[in-house]
Amino acid sequence: MLNAIGLAQPTLHLSLTEELLYLHPAPEGTPTEDPWVSGNVTLWLPKARNLRHLTVRLLGKMEIAWPDNRPYESAIVLDKLVTLFEEDKDVLLSKGEHTFAFSIIVPSSTATYERCAFGRVRHSVTAKAKGLGAMGGDVISNEKTLFLIVNPGGAGASSPPPPLHHKIEGIVDEVGPYTIALQSQNIMIGGLLLLRFNIVSPPTDLEIYSLKVKINQHFHLRSSSDPAHKLSPPVDPRTVLIIDSAHPANFGKVDGPADAAARSISRAPTLGPLTVVPRGEGFKVHHLARLPNDNLLRPTTQPGTETGIAVSHTIAVEVTYRVVLDEASEANESKFSKGKESVRDRRKLVVSRPLDIFSTGKSGASCCRTLREVQGEIRMRGSGGYGESSVESRMGREPSHQSHFVSLPPMDRRSSAATKHVARKSFFHRSGRLAKYIPPSLRKPKALLVMLNIAVLVYLVLRPTPSSPLPAAITVSPPTLPSLNTTIIPNHVTYVSDPNTDTCETCILRPNDPLCEYGIDNIRLSRNYEGSGYRIRKMLERAIRGEEITIAVIGASVTAGHGIEGQTKWQDRFMEDFSKVFPKTKMTVGAAPGMNSKWFSFCFDALVTTTADLYIVELDINNDAAEYTYHDDDALYRGLLNLPQKPAVLRASVFALIFDDLSRGAPSSFLMSQWFDIPVIGIRNWILPHLIEHPVEAELFFARTYGELDKRHISELGHRALGDMLALYMRSQTCEARRRRANPPPIRQNAWPQGDILGLVPKQYIWTKFDPTEQITPLFPSCSLVGSKLRPLRPAPSTKGWDHIEWNGKKAIASTTVGSTISFPFTGTKIGIFVWSSNGLKWDVGPGRCICSVDNDEGTVVDAWIPSEFAHSEFNMVKEGLDPGYHTLTCTIIPESSSPGHNFRILGIGSQ
Repeated sequence: MLNAIGLAQPTLHLSLTEELLYLHPAPEGTPTEDPWVSGNVTLWLPKARNLRHLTVRLLGKMEIAWPDNRPYESAIVLDKLVTLFEEDKDVLLSKGEHTFAFSIIVPSSTATYERCAFGRVRHSVTAKAKGLGAMGGDVISNEKTLFLIVNPGGAGASSPPPPLHHKIEGIVDEVGPYTIALQSQNIMIGGLLLLRFNIVSPPTDLEIYSLKVKINQHFHLRSSSDPAHKLSPPVDPRTVLIIDSAHPANFGKVDGPADAAARSISRAPTLGPLTVVPRGEGFKVHHLARLPNDNLLRPTTQPGTETGIAVSHTIAVEVTYRVVLDEASEANESKFSKGKESVRDRRKLVVSRPLDIFSTGKSGASCCRTLREVQGEIRMRGSGGYGESSVESRMGREPSHQSHFVSLPPMDRRSSAATKHVARKSFFHRSGRLAKYIPPSLRKPKALLVMLNIAVLVYLVLRPTPSSPLPAAITVSPPTLPSLNTTIIPNHVTYVSDPNTDTCETCILRPNDPLCEYGIDNIRLSRNYEGSGYRIRKMLERAIRGEEITIAVIGASVTAGHGIEGQTKWQDRFMEDFSKVFPKTKMTVGAAPGMNSKWFSFCFDALVTTTADLYIVELDINNDAAEYTYHDDDALYRGLLNLPQKPAVLRASVFALIFDDLSRGAPSSFLMSQWFDIPVIGIRNWILPHLIEHPVEAELFFARTYGELDKRHISELGHRALGDMLALYMRSQTCEARRRRANPPPIRQNAWPQGDILGLVPKQYIWTKFDPTEQITPLFPSCSLVGSKLRPLRPAPSTKGWDHIEWNGKKAIASTTVGSTISFPFTGTKIGIFVWSSNGLKWDVGPGRCICSVDNDEGTVVDAWIPSEFAHSEFNMVKEGLDPGYHTLTCTIIPESSSPGHNFRILGIGSQ
């Protein structure tokens, strides 16, 4: 009508090819693939008009509602302008519609879509034609909202977020060993989360009251106008699930959406326990729940995203329990509690881990789902549920024999249809070259799945069969062997058991085993020295017979887990694999940060049991590349191998980049291990050369301490690699032990050594002249240490002016006062003292000197000052050649000092 009377005005309409764009941010300096936002601008003219300028603008706005007294802040976070039409002179366009296509690059570092209590980030696209409006004004199009989200899975809607598999193991004195597993097929808002909790064998009766999983949201605000102004509001906890007497575990069934579950668990739990776990018995539970929707939970901000509203997450598992006392103790407690159980008696075990949560669209729970999600929902509806076994199989585990299914809440017909349409469009319409070859009747996910299954079946039926049966070497089931074959190996653990196999190398027989990700060459390089394996196989023979095996780990700060606090250490990674086959195995760990072979040659019995079947030693980075280290390793090996049970010893080798020489203790470790026929397994030989060629990747293999790269302590990735290499070596030796038991090597009648010396301790030192008549006195070391539970260091009652101190995981008895005297009783023929030595540059009080005497003799001066900038434990021999029996060591701080101070820290004493 307006057009008929000549009053109609030009219009401008903008449309986007996609309203949802996936970004892939990366840390600074890393190249990224920036996506494009594209679309069309349609200009309608009621009559012919002249056009000179047409633009499209992408604008991102951020608004922050500061929780402090700072005023509301608005800022532009993205401003991109593309000119579609620009001429030096007016161009006459005819009456009607004119369509212009456009594309704009969106940097991957752009702030993504956000809406929360502290503000929002949103993006919009508009078009503008200059001079075409009424009175010569501009014509502006409709505003189209663009949603920018981060999806690390891929660029399209058919690429899901990554999975989650957190496995946490630990020991609590009152609870004993426990495991917690958190699993998700795709860790995203509104997705599914499976919790597994297992108490292996509590040392006392326990009442378990509740298990709770929380996701803690941490918001980090930064002003764009004043970058120095930053604020982190209080944490925003979101409860995902709770299991207690009022809310029992669902064992794999989700009854409703996450927000309904959250409302139902907001009530206070009852006082009654969920279950009572008797001493020595296990407790297992698993529970499947939905994460909250995007109204409650926001996606994690990824590194490389430049935004003023950042979000990070941690996931925490809380276990509330109570130790059940004996009847007498319970009766005594009830006198004060009037027969009622006190909430104060309950204790809480809390374990938390960092967590990245992703969104798949404008609404993480329902809108813009991925193709895999839609297909998964079709499978769920077709099979009646989403089995627990499906979750496990995607995590690389065997499904359990008993599956628990979960029925998802029904979807609205309209949203379901829209979801299927989005998925089909993202997969087929974006891949036109593929779609045109597929009949329309088959352009549905369900039909494709049917066709794929038929194709696989045809291949299995028609595939060529080998002319000979597969070699028996690939079997995993144990053979029928006399006496040694009583342990049944689980199918999912690749411990090759066929006695007739040509090889016992797991990654040759099963290259798809998860531990074979390193490659066969790296695995071979990890075996610095394999030796005969005689002592290892003897230990494994007892394990195969079903006997209980004790493994003792002795090491320094790497074994203690410096730099990876809260993550899996190498020995735990190894034990996880070994105990699957030999569940009657227990491990004890004696970690002493900063200590070396000298220290452990005297003091291993103060940290670990002396009755272990296998000792694993990790000490390389604390040992100097010096001659005396050979003597120290010799003494350590003799002390371990001369124990009455004749144990096996295994050396775990790591390396560091911080020292003046790359060898450190490796020369002694390799040579002395060969002399004593002790295998050496490590990560030095295959990772260190790689870092020399690719030094930037040191970030991957070394930890961070206080925000700085710690080139002395390996990262969690390095721990994982070391644990896996030990596990692969032990798998091969297990196979070899079974094979030799079934097919003993023939007895040869020739002049070559027959193996009768295997397992013997060398009668000579390697640095001495050949002398078959030499007899070395066996070592029986004894040590007392500050803080040791097995052999604590206890000064004589007459000691004054000395105090117990602790720093960086180390413990000592220390004094800074001249004239302070301390005494220790001991037995043996020689005595030495372990002193924490330093150049004192990082101490408030410099290191001092003591004069130490035995039974009031003239004494020996011990200096705690050393020129090295790296502080460590030093063993100082005080007296040798003593008569057997009881003696007293006395040390007094003297005025003379190598530094301005008199700080003297005694870690322990050692005698032989």
